[in-house]
Amino acid sequence: MNLPKSQSGFAPVETFLIVVILAMISFTGYKVLSYKNSTDKTNKSLSGASSLPAAKTIPSAPSIVNASDLNTAESTLNQVNPDDNSAQLTQLNSQLSTF
Repeated sequence: MNLPKSQSGFAPVETFLIVVILAMISFTGYKVLSYKNSTDKTNKSLSGASSLPAAKTIPSAPSIVNASDLNTAESTLNQVNPDDNSAQLTQLNSQLSTF
């Protein structure tokens, strides 16, 4: 029984292309899932940031009416350490948790 040369069916090249395409789709899915899991872990670690120490209450500078109020405002502002970011970080985390 002789079959015609125009017989349709899968050839090794088409099979190889299908395997390559399936591998690419599988790899992409794996990368997406691993990225999602890593961001979930990051979000969980950030949500645990509520265990930070309580924010310091930073006094506000009094209103200035006369020259003696300038000295009071200066002493109030000198009590705050601008390099201490813990109060700002705690405030930022509390604002972010509302989203």
